[in-house]
Amino acid sequence: MFGTETLGAPTWWILAVVVAVVTGGLLLAGRGADTGRVDRFRRPIALLFGVAVLVVTAEYLLWGLYLSIVTEIAGVAAAYLVFGSLVVIAAVALLDGYRTDDGDRVTRRRWPVFVALLIVGGALLLAYAYLATSGWLVMFTLFADDHRAENFEQMDGLFPSETIEAGDDHWELAHDEQPLPESFVYGDDSHDTDEFLTAQESTGLLVLHQGEIVHESYYRGYDETSQATSWSAGKSVTSALVGIAIEEGHIDSVDDPIVTYVPELEGSGYDNATIEDALTMSSGVAFDERYDEFLTDPVELKVNAYAFNESMRAQLAELDSDRQSGEYKEYVSVDTAALGLVIEEATGESLASYAETWLWQPAGMEGDAFWTVDHAGSGLAYCCLNAQLRDYARFGELYRTGGAVDGERVVSEDWIERSTTPQPPHEEPPDAVFGFGDYEYGYQWWVPEDGIYEAHGIYGQYVYVDTENEVVIAQTATNAAFVEDDTKRFALFQTISDDVAGH
Repeated sequence: MFGTETLGAPTWWILAVVVAVVTGGLLLAGRGADTGRVDRFRRPIALLFGVAVLVVTAEYLLWGLYLSIVTEIAGVAAAYLVFGSLVVIAAVALLDGYRTDDGDRVTRRRWPVFVALLIVGGALLLAYAYLATSGWLVMFTLFADDHRAENFEQMDGLFPSETIEAGDDHWELAHDEQPLPESFVYGDDSHDTDEFLTAQESTGLLVLHQGEIVHESYYRGYDETSQATSWSAGKSVTSALVGIAIEEGHIDSVDDPIVTYVPELEGSGYDNATIEDALTMSSGVAFDERYDEFLTDPVELKVNAYAFNESMRAQLAELDSDRQSGEYKEYVSVDTAALGLVIEEATGESLASYAETWLWQPAGMEGDAFWTVDHAGSGLAYCCLNAQLRDYARFGELYRTGGAVDGERVVSEDWIERSTTPQPPHEEPPDAVFGFGDYEYGYQWWVPEDGIYEAHGIYGQYVYVDTENEVVIAQTATNAAFVEDDTKRFALFQTISDDVAGH
């Protein structure tokens, strides 16, 4: 599942290890046999080995320096640098030993030095293999600048996942292609649309007007079949599943305590939180939704899940309470993770299975999707739905049109209304880490203005719904500056919406 190919790093180190072992064996076998055939070839073998490892190590050293300079993945960079340096030392020690006479001190010590370095190098490589196969390296390189586009499209190759199969009947979307506005105004300045989308590292942009595709474009190697990850935009899908589970009678009410359905969370920060508290990000659980540091709480969720195989259920059970449930609104991903556990316990199905049966197929989604799961099989409800761009747009259109497809009810109108209307409490705690800015919040939907609501995901994943203009915009991207660019991006979406609606 995890491997070095994920990192884009060279795999030549495998050959280097083989060469090192074979060379070491030949050198040791030839020791003391001055006239033996093996002994006569010791010097050229050592020279070839030294040159080979120096070339390989040079690439590792450069890669490690690159990681140190352009990313915050200090641990991985250090591993590359340490490993590369040890290989260089081993090569130099061998070569230096063969430049001396047999009586020289360096020569007498070359075998212990070689064996010691071989043991250390082997231990490092075993540690490297463990890190790769356990998921550590994937976690720490997932967001590397030059790999995000590839990684965000192939999350099922990086983490365990469960497929959500599309049905036989698809919700057909007519096409009436129109060009995007060439520019948009943000503040006092005009910005070029294409330049901004490029700077955002967009991988896809799709615009629906009255259910017709009026624009569809893909970038950075993506196409209409790409299963782009949602990140936190998947929270809005989880909200829909909660509404469906209530409509189907699996959940009695949003006023139910979370521990009624997930008793393992008794004694945790969720002890007094209701389902509605989690829907509105008001549980009061102690969790820092921070993205400006290296090992933040959201990152630790995934590190613990995939490097230490700690289930989401177990992690949530360890959380404490920071404030009274329902008192303040503070954005924390663990609230949506708790909702995912409620859905699975209440329905007796996995998150992906329930989504397939009650949302994906009834809504006529076009392509298969998948949901990332932890090692216990629970879906990561707070993120990591992976689907085609057109299906993200269909999800937005489902909400815009009242929750039915071809007369068949999928999500209740009442739930859509409640989900996309700002819900109390509105006040944020003074020490909130990740704020809502000027946006209101419903049931896992952002509400920037009356009649407009959005699903948001880090790195630029959006499902924008403008009910007045009858427009839905879906975007996927790999934009590391998504927080800084969000208000400008919203201005672009408003411009596109007004333009296609003829305003």
